[in-house]
Amino acid sequence: MTQRLWRRPRKASPSSVYSCRVSGEPRATQTREEREPYKGHSNSRGLGNIDDAVPLHRASEAHPQPTPRLRDERTHLPAQDLGIISPNTKVPILIGFSLLAFLLTCWNAPAAAELTIELVPPMVAEGGNSVLFVHEMPLNVQAFYWYKQRDSTKSYEVARYLTPTNQSSKMPQHSDRKTVFYSGSLLIRNVTKADSGVYTLLTFNTEMESELTHVHLEVQEPVAQPTLQADSTAVTEAGSVTLTCFSEDPGLSIRWLFNHQGLYFNDRMTLSQKNSRLTIDPAKREDAGEYQCQVSNGYSSKMSLPLQMSVTSE
Repeated sequence: MTQRLWRRPRKASPSSVYSCRVSGEPRATQTREEREPYKGHSNSRGLGNIDDAVPLHRASEAHPQPTPRLRDERTHLPAQDLGIISPNTKVPILIGFSLLAFLLTCWNAPAAAELTIELVPPMVAEGGNSVLFVHEMPLNVQAFYWYKQRDSTKSYEVARYLTPTNQSSKMPQHSDRKTVFYSGSLLIRNVTKADSGVYTLLTFNTEMESELTHVHLEVQEPVAQPTLQADSTAVTEAGSVTLTCFSEDPGLSIRWLFNHQGLYFNDRMTLSQKNSRLTIDPAKREDAGEYQCQVSNGYSSKMSLPLQMSVTSE
């Protein structure tokens, strides 16, 4: 008696294909075409017509799966239409919503620029010029006032500027050396130690709202002029000579000059630890000329008087 057995794959799915084998009959050898998986039109009678079947790998090309359309929770518009996700991009829905939330929450309106005052140059010595340079002056400013004090007391007023009429005025005691500009900056010429202190800028806008901004100016004493000395100004060729730069101010940087240009050092020249002493050994005829030293403390510099040195043959 011939018995037919139906076998189903171990991991079955609704579209799994069942195979049939007749018990007692030898297993038939399958061809490559028979082993290739097919996707047919299943019906109530079983596998359907094998002629209508389409290979699985070809069916996926003929009937591609549609890309999921992600939608914004607030606008209910597809995320692809919002320009957040490319129409051809396949991403999980949770990732799409997380990206949208990140972009919406991280966007902030630009903050209003803050008025600041910069000292130009940062350090100034007596006799120099200083500019209290104003950055980000409001466009709706109607008037501004400068005071040489932390508070806006009229007795400390330096200058004022009225924007609608473009008129500026200065207090008599400040008229010679101080100039105010329409940008808000204040120029102080030929500064002295008495100009040191806190300066205050008071501004008024169209709503008559006021704002105070402060800056501290420190005027330094200039360095004293150095003195250059040599143990001999007439040197014999192949001999040695030492030049020394003397200054009253401590902690200065010293620069050496030869014939009004920076000195080019060679292996015959030696400097002391603080550069205050220059030794030439042995001296040559090309060393003859004019020597100077320049001292500086970062905001002031002075140069010595020139010293003429000659080199003669033996």
